[in-house]
Order: sequence, then C-alpha cells, then structure tokens
Amino acid sequence: MNIKIKILILVLVSISLTACPLSKGKNNQQTIAQEIVKPKYELHEIYIPKGGSLFSEMTSVGLTPQQIIEITLVFGDNVDFRMVQPNDHFQVLIDPVTNEVMEFNYIQDIVTTHKLVRDIEAQTYNYILDEKEFDKKMLIVEGVLYTTLEQALNDHNVEPVVKYAVMNALSSKVNFSAYARIGDTFKIMYEERYFQGIRVPGSRLYYISYNGKSTGFHEGYRYDEGDDKSAYNGMYTPLGHAMLVAPYRLPLDRIHVTSPYGNRFHPITRKWRMHSGVDYRGATGTPVYAVSSGRVILARKNGGFGNTVEVLHENGYVTQYAHLHRIRVKHGQRVSMGSVVGTVGSTGASTGPHLHFGLRINGRYVNPGNLKMASATKLKGNRLEKYKKQISEIKTLIINTENEPDSPYDMTLFEKYRRANAKIS
Repeated sequence: MNIKIKILILVLVSISLTACPLSKGKNNQQTIAQEIVKPKYELHEIYIPKGGSLFSEMTSVGLTPQQIIEITLVFGDNVDFRMVQPNDHFQVLIDPVTNEVMEFNYIQDIVTTHKLVRDIEAQTYNYILDEKEFDKKMLIVEGVLYTTLEQALNDHNVEPVVKYAVMNALSSKVNFSAYARIGDTFKIMYEERYFQGIRVPGSRLYYISYNGKSTGFHEGYRYDEGDDKSAYNGMYTPLGHAMLVAPYRLPLDRIHVTSPYGNRFHPITRKWRMHSGVDYRGATGTPVYAVSSGRVILARKNGGFGNTVEVLHENGYVTQYAHLHRIRVKHGQRVSMGSVVGTVGSTGASTGPHLHFGLRINGRYVNPGNLKMASATKLKGNRLEKYKKQISEIKTLIINTENEPDSPYDMTLFEKYRRANAKIS
C-alpha cells in the first residue's frame, strides 16, 4: 500500500477517535447522576427556640397562613401541637417551583416521626406514623419510705414521667402530707423502651401499690383502651374507679379536637386571633356533659358564643360550653359531674356543629388541657370486663418479671438494710 495512503488512513482514524464522544458521554453520565442525587425539594430544619412558637418558625421558612392552617388541621387528628416544647424538631420539604409543602415531619424522638406527605393528585395530605422497632423492658421497683415517696422513687432512678404518674395516682387515695409514715412500703411495675441501647420516651406505668400503717393498702392497674389517644387510658382501682387527683370527665363521649387552644386563623373573620378554648367535633344534638359538679352561672345566648352554659365549680374554676343547639339547664341550677348541660350545635359565630369548651381561672381563659380529664371516673360494661382481663394479664406479668434471672426486683443491700431498720412511727 502506498505510504501516502497509509498515512492518510492513520490520520483519519486519529481524527475519528478524537471526535469520539466517549469522554463527553462520561461527563453526561456524571451530570445526570448529579441531577438524580440533587434534592428535588428544599429542606428546612426547624428547632423550636426557647420562648418561640411553631407558628412563628413555620412562617419564617416561608409557609403562608393558609398552608399552616391546612397542616395543623390534618395533624390535629394525630398530634397535639399544644404540647410542642423548646428544641422540638420539625422538617419541611418545599417544592421551590410551586412553593407547595410536599412533606412536613415532626420528629418526636429517635423512634417516632409523624409525617404529612402531599398527595399531588388529590391535593391533600396523607398522615403516616413512622415508628422504628424498639425493645421493651419491664421493671419492678419495691421500696420503703424513709423520707418521702418522691425521694424513694428518685433513689431507685425511676424516670420522671413514671414517678409523677405514680405520685398522681396514689395521691387520689392517700393523703401523704397527713398520713404517710416512715416505713410505709410501695411497689410499682412499669415498662421502659429502648432503641439501640438508648432509653426513649414512652414509659408506661402498669401497676402501683402502697401499704402503710395509717393509710391502709391501695393498689391500681393500668387500663388500655387500645388507642393511645383514648382518654380512658390510665390507672384504676381493682373495682374500676379512676385514680385521678382532681377528677374531671370529658364534656363529650367521643373526643375529636378540631381546633386547639391558642392563636389561630379565624375561619369567619379571616384574621389571626386568640382561640380561648378547645373545639370538639360533634353532630348536632350530641349530649354535652358537665365535667365536674358545680353551679350554673350562665345559661343563655352569649354573643358570638351562641347558646352558652357556664358552670362555677367548687375550686373556683369556670367551665364554658358554647355554640350549643339546646340548653338543658337553668341559671342557678346545681349540676353533678356527667349532668347533661346541653347538646352540640352551631349557634353564634360558628361554621358548623361543634362544642367550644373553655376554662377560666381567676377570671382569665386558660388552656383547658391543664385539666386532668378522663372520659369517666369508673369503667362500666364492656370496658370493665376488658379491664378485669387486663388485671389478670398484669398479675401474670408481675410474676414472670419477678422470676427473671436479671430482674431489678432483687433488692440491693442498702435497700434491705433500710427495710430492716425502718422504724414505723
């Protein structure tokens, strides 16, 4: 072959290789990969500052009042935003093109995350409870009083949420300031939760007992309705009486919060204003109950509150039941806990049937959530039968826990010494 032709062929091959898009294709692949990895939505991390509010923080990341209302209304069925505390963690994913909130997450703890995910087609949010699997550990603590019950629980490293549950329940049966004595004994069983070896919130008290020379013997078991949001959940005596320090019942048989206490965007005035109570969903005509005994101090139409009943209780608190369809009591009438004071309606400044429940202390509206309320002070019917079965299960659980080889039920030498040397006065 002619040398010139060979040289020409080599030049052409060299040119074709140089023009080959291999390196360019590699760059394209890198670009595509980067586009895939690149987040589609803007992520905003929210940590509630001391003295701050969730509303102000949501506003600061660009959410409109309408978006905040929509999110809080959907979340209201599953999360009580009134309980938001400093350092609580939220995440907001926003579409930078449409400015829509595509996902809103409340990271309750390392185990539990509450999510709202946008359904683009339905233009609504779907609620998802993302709860990682965690380990449960039953603990039994038995002790003797040598100062106070609180100190005894502290000595056993009982975590605060369980400690206060114990003290609140037992205080409904025992006047500690008058009758507690050194040498009185107590026993509790509770559940702790762990995730990867770290204790996480969610401890539950299952059993309590207290025995003293002056107080006698008292015990209680946990009743579980099967719904974490049920107001029936809690500690009860073996006969089914609620162990509440200041017993109040809920104003409706079924509770569904539609608008909590605090600042809100008013559905009628379209302005932000203070909501002085809690709104509960209810069909027109649903019975409304007095949460505790007292005297009716108002039973009439009351401006924007519509048909309203107010009850003055023995402790000076005033409860308010507004937007009623019918009023069933008269001014000055005495009512007992559970008395029907009216029925759910939509009178006054209202967009639909519901109960507005308010609470005034010393003349000022406060959060009704401050009341420790239960749906009833005694379990009845099917609930009582269910509770009896749960008592039997808890008794078996106590026996099994005490017999575990590594059970913390075994008393320390210090506890044995205290018990042996306690002087009952």
